[in-house]
Amino acid sequence: MYRILNTVLAFFILIQSNVFAQETIASARGKTPGSTVTVSGIVTNGSEFGIIRYFQDSTGGLAAYGTAVSSLQTGDSIVISGTLKDFNNLLELDPVTNVNVINSGNLLPAPKVLSLQQGFAEQYEGQLVTFEKVGIDATGFFSGNTNYDISRGGVTKQIRIGQDVDLAGEPIPGDSVTLTGIMSQYQSSYQLLLRSKMDIAQGAGPVITTPLMQHELTTSTIKIYFETEEEGNTILRYGISAALEMGEETDASLVTEHEIMLTGLSPATFYNVQGLSVDANGDTSRSSIQMMSTASLSSGDVKIYFNLPVDTSYNTGRPAVSVGKGIDDTLVAYLRRAKQSIDLALYNLNNNSLTAHITDAVNSAYDRGLAVRIVADGSTAMLGLNGLRPGIGVIKSPTGMDYGIMHNKFVIIDGKSSNPDDPLVWTGSTNLTRDQIDFDANNVIIIQDQALARAFVLEFEEMYGSAGALPVPGNAKFGPDKTNNTPQLFKIGGNEVELYFSPTDQTTAHIENALLSADEELYFATLLITRNELADSLINRHDAGVYVAGLMEDSAGSGSDFNLIKSSLGQRLRHEQTTDQLHHKYAIVDQYHVQTDPLLITGSHNWSTAAETRNDENTLIIHDDTLANIYFQEWVQRFRENGGTYTYSPGTGIEQKMTDRVMAWMPTLTSRGENIPVSMVVTEAGVWQILLVNLQGQQLMHRQFEVQAGANKFELPMPEISSGFYLLHFNNGKSTFTRKILIK
Repeated sequence: MYRILNTVLAFFILIQSNVFAQETIASARGKTPGSTVTVSGIVTNGSEFGIIRYFQDSTGGLAAYGTAVSSLQTGDSIVISGTLKDFNNLLELDPVTNVNVINSGNLLPAPKVLSLQQGFAEQYEGQLVTFEKVGIDATGFFSGNTNYDISRGGVTKQIRIGQDVDLAGEPIPGDSVTLTGIMSQYQSSYQLLLRSKMDIAQGAGPVITTPLMQHELTTSTIKIYFETEEEGNTILRYGISAALEMGEETDASLVTEHEIMLTGLSPATFYNVQGLSVDANGDTSRSSIQMMSTASLSSGDVKIYFNLPVDTSYNTGRPAVSVGKGIDDTLVAYLRRAKQSIDLALYNLNNNSLTAHITDAVNSAYDRGLAVRIVADGSTAMLGLNGLRPGIGVIKSPTGMDYGIMHNKFVIIDGKSSNPDDPLVWTGSTNLTRDQIDFDANNVIIIQDQALARAFVLEFEEMYGSAGALPVPGNAKFGPDKTNNTPQLFKIGGNEVELYFSPTDQTTAHIENALLSADEELYFATLLITRNELADSLINRHDAGVYVAGLMEDSAGSGSDFNLIKSSLGQRLRHEQTTDQLHHKYAIVDQYHVQTDPLLITGSHNWSTAAETRNDENTLIIHDDTLANIYFQEWVQRFRENGGTYTYSPGTGIEQKMTDRVMAWMPTLTSRGENIPVSMVVTEAGVWQILLVNLQGQQLMHRQFEVQAGANKFELPMPEISSGFYLLHFNNGKSTFTRKILIK
């Protein structure tokens, strides 16, 4: 009987091996797409990449795609059959015809430790690999569905952070790090896919958990704040160059919340700054180097123009201005007043049927001896370039499959002038064509500020490839080739102004944060919304009781979130139908509520994935209730023209809120299981309700605190929740405010 059972078992094993006809992954990778193969290996990722799984044996790695593998877990040992497919240059099994899990919980194959030069190659595709002592060439926080440059020894490659990877929202390390991930490929580029926070190993010093944050700035000072996980001292190194040649400022106190003021600085000057912290054992951590700007001595004057009618009855002190079909005349008037230089970054310029000939004005400036340079999109006809003086430098953006469009529409006048009253920036949503100027709903914002103009010049010259009169195509960088190389916070006319360029600056995340800051009211007018996190932000604010209303042009395009948003907003979302095209990309937050940080979002950046990841774009976030109200006067006119009924009435609530001042401070980042310290200064005693909600609007906690007039400090106990971003809503029946917090 024993012999019979063994014979049957051996026969069963033989049948199994013949059915699967296994081969090595290396052998399978040598076959042409369309071939059917059976291989085995250890799975190296889970659901963080969706329904794709990577697996490897001792000879190589491979990917498998589809619902047949969606339940596989990291560490599963599998035998799998399917058809080889070349998907954007990634070799994968699709469809998968059979998959068997032999066992689970296996140790993963040891990653191959490689150099950047050798590791990003076909022979390592699908395998776990490690790169030591590399820098991540970005600052701030990681965003999902985003690529980041990494570098070492002059070699630059890319990592990718997926939308569902827990690194999204985590601070980007400034120190050299060791990265482990799966080597993958998309089109012509190899990418290292990071699976979790565990794939980034940092040094032994106090881990820096936030980017460097400018607490305030003047013409001669910048106050800088950052946090560490463990206690350490505080060091700031800084300089005009990345060599940080100007020395350092130090505070020897061992703390986790670090703050130092840099003093004796020059106006409208860019400084490279790095934060360091040394713990009691002498171990050091370093932040990434960030560029920061002092305030300028400029006037800070801001002009805003719309090309369609506005409703000035809603102005709170400064009426909005419609110039009708005169945006081209307005630009020509500015070009004629230029003294030294004109830089134009334009998606489209076509003088046909315009009342003012912009190309003639550009030629006239060149004839007067001004330095004139142009960056143009390479995919449009750009008929306005015809007839330019031969000496004017022009460069067009590349049009390969890795690039989007050069979608900017900005003009810098006298950007390098030493006179702080000369430089100004013209930007907004308006392309320089007849339809855009005469018929489509558009806006222009013109800001006189030396520091801001210098930042736009840096971005312009990165695309131009040169700081001189003529472009250097070999040095020019567009789209995904660019780096985050400009300051992002400015003080203009007494107000904070944020500036972000795409696709390097994680613009979508900054727009999302601005939308989520709405405490009372939020209005938007935009060509399209296809980024789900922005749609979710609008819905979140609506569900939290904020008055949210908006206009969209695109209601049915591919990926449009119109119906998703309308399912929440109802009639407060209108499909724009009265003009040729609603081309705006703006939003207005709390413009009636001066104590809740009113702000305006505007620029060229559509709320789309192309704008976030491939296009060249610019975005301004301006913390100014007057400018926000100017845009609101245009918004309410468009909203009503398209059948919207504007019902929000701040009434006496404004006066009450302006006298019932509330100042609150709490950390923006905390660890799971820790209480959150909250400090509040209020003008009157009362009971405050505090709600914790996730970004989908689900309530996770409700607490009630009684506070006294004056300063109050208390700790907010947190429930057991997973890491990620959350919102805390504070409400006493008269005043409300919201704070975003990251749980790590």
